[in-house]
Amino acid sequence: MDHCSAIMKEQFPEVDGLQRMSVFDSVGCQRIGTPEGKFVQILLVGCHWVTVSNIGCDDNCLLVYDSMYRKTPKMYRNKFLAQVAWLCHVPGPVLQLLWPDIQTQKGNHDCGLFAIANAFALCCGQRPDRRICLGPGGNAATSGSLSKCREIVNVPSCG
Repeated sequence: MDHCSAIMKEQFPEVDGLQRMSVFDSVGCQRIGTPEGKFVQILLVGCHWVTVSNIGCDDNCLLVYDSMYRKTPKMYRNKFLAQVAWLCHVPGPVLQLLWPDIQTQKGNHDCGLFAIANAFALCCGQRPDRRICLGPGGNAATSGSLSKCREIVNVPSCG
């Protein structure tokens, strides 16, 4: 996941965020840089990947692109809210979180591919709730093939 974020950071220097996921693991997330403008960030919530962004929403609002859930499961909610607060440096309830209706994954192991596809679409100026289509099983690629790539290309349109 860090490799894909680094590739997107290089391809889209105008988009803030796309930080290494490991900075969100430490207690207090001391090394997290606050995005200064429009940003995209992939987060690991428990064992599930999601993409968060402020692209396409008002101030004090964050869009959560989650291919499995329409709200964060209770057991992971505190960690997720802490990650968002550390990322945006806001005191919790000041930030409104919205879950757009996006394509959902069919299996239990495709969330990383969806998180990457959603992040890439946002970096390209596209809305994942109107654009992403990863095929019948959600398997546009495998994580092994993504770890070897040097550039991420556009995913097919749903029509």
